[in-house]
Amino acid sequence: MATTSISTSTGAADKLLPTTAIDFAMLTSAQLSALAPAQISSISTDQLADITPDAIAGLSATQIQALTSSQIRAMSVAQIGQLTDTQIKAFATNQFNLLDDVQLQALSTLQINAVSPANIKTLSTNQILALSIDQVSALERPWIDSLSPTQVAALSSDQVKVLSETQLSYMTPVQIAAIETADLDELADKIGALSANQVSALTTAQVSTLFLLETLPFTDVQISAISTQAINSLDATRFAKLSADQITNLSAPQAKALTFAQLNALDDYKLQALEARDQPLPPPSWPKTPRAAKPRGPTMRPRPPAV
Repeated sequence: MATTSISTSTGAADKLLPTTAIDFAMLTSAQLSALAPAQISSISTDQLADITPDAIAGLSATQIQALTSSQIRAMSVAQIGQLTDTQIKAFATNQFNLLDDVQLQALSTLQINAVSPANIKTLSTNQILALSIDQVSALERPWIDSLSPTQVAALSSDQVKVLSETQLSYMTPVQIAAIETADLDELADKIGALSANQVSALTTAQVSTLFLLETLPFTDVQISAISTQAINSLDATRFAKLSADQITNLSAPQAKALTFAQLNALDDYKLQALEARDQPLPPPSWPKTPRAAKPRGPTMRPRPPAV
């Protein structure tokens, strides 16, 4: 049976021993941390399975980077759950993206936010899709900032549904435009929090989808931020969902680009709102300065008739 050699001077596993001579099930975190990177790389997957989760926490950043692809894939959920933020940040880009769905889901919300932006960018769409609802709802700004448009598009409806208004505010216009149209109804109650730049980035397909909702999710002010092309592409039924106040908020280019079909879909009240919007404002009514009264001369009494 393999034995663990403990140095009498340091109390650590002997760095000169081959890993076949070490009983990994008995190693403490301090003893594991004393192994050289070359020894770490030579650990078999069976030996790795023997290392307790508590001992895994002893791996240094250098040792983490010495892990082979086979070793990373063989790490148990319990072992991954014990990794510290420092250890997670130490994974190289060609290491972290080796984690499978179960391993990724084993990361706590604190651990998931310790992943470096560089490693986030290397995750496949399947790995993004594997993130749990709790993980997605806890993603902080570095995570949101690092997501590519392709990764954003990979989010499922359930994942999109748990994105908060704060998380959405972190998204760039390019990321907003990447959200799948099939997922937009999950954001209906949060669209009103988008900035003007984000709203203007919505594609014609996204705008058309949002106009299918029973209640339009846009605020009156946001209407003017929708691209002219997206407004112009709306069919008559969708366009008629605009309220009179929203029609009043159409920008000049939007109003100019309206089609005859869109205009014909408006009722009299909304047409009046559109006409009122196009009317030039009357000149300001300045208060009139009262004219000074002209001074009157002495009152002349009529002369009595001559006798």
